[in-house]
Amino acid sequence: MLSSLEGSLREFLRADVPLRAEDVDIEFGTPNKEWSSRLTRSTVNLFLFDIRRSVNRAITGLSTREVGGNYTRAFRAPMIKVRYLVTVWTAEPADEHRVLGDLLRLVAVSSEVPEVHLAGDLINLGNPVELALGAEDGTRFGDLWGPLGVAPRACLELIVTVPASSPLVTDVPQPPEEVGVGLNDRNQPSRESRTSRRPGQIDEPTGAPARSLGPTETE
Repeated sequence: MLSSLEGSLREFLRADVPLRAEDVDIEFGTPNKEWSSRLTRSTVNLFLFDIRRSVNRAITGLSTREVGGNYTRAFRAPMIKVRYLVTVWTAEPADEHRVLGDLLRLVAVSSEVPEVHLAGDLINLGNPVELALGAEDGTRFGDLWGPLGVAPRACLELIVTVPASSPLVTDVPQPPEEVGVGLNDRNQPSRESRTSRRPGQIDEPTGAPARSLGPTETE
């Protein structure tokens, strides 16, 4: 799923920022000192630093759909929240801020990755790949730069919410259209029970043999 997600994000950013391949690279590596020393071109980096189950979108379960008279039941997988640290690496700070601003503008107005850019197993998820910017009370990114061994730089937090897998779909029979209901009064036996009862017979609990009052005749 993650490789399909990264491919989808790359195509989305290239097409809609836009970030042309001849001008800017898009990478998903860890932006540490060793990685940054190998850069030779302007690069947008999306660093995957956190994966967890979404608390706000934790609803799972079964859903039933009808299409053309056929009924299917789908098991909805848990929603996963994937968080990226987005940075821009260029020779000039002005270019860095310009590209970062273009990324900010796109993500701020986009609630999901358009279907045309989805790849691999994301195509049949039955749910959009949702996008959001990190809130102001999110991760303190200053705590990340130290372990990475590079100086702090301007960044965005991109939050992607996506199902853990495609729904598991099975066929189910058509639901009944009519339901029969019958009533029976225990204190007022039905006609059938009155005609089948012998004189003096007392009703017993289900499964017990019937017994009669008074002597019986035998031949």
